[in-house]
Amino acid sequence: MALKPQSFGTALKNARKENQLTQAELAEKLDISLSYLKDLEYFKSQPSLELFVNVIETLNLSASSACVR
Repeated sequence: MALKPQSFGTALKNARKENQLTQAELAEKLDISLSYLKDLEYFKSQPSLELFVNVIETLNLSASSACVR
């Protein structure tokens, strides 16, 4: 599987909203900067494997929801 920035960014943003978190709150939980979180949500950056795992665990996502088969 390859990580597709649009899929990841969309899944991240939707899950953040479902968990009723602001971008600032989620950035703090993930220990990343607010600007980096915004870059992830708007398809400008891709997460490291460590951050990807942290995101799916923190937001209770499935890995496949953020990847392309």
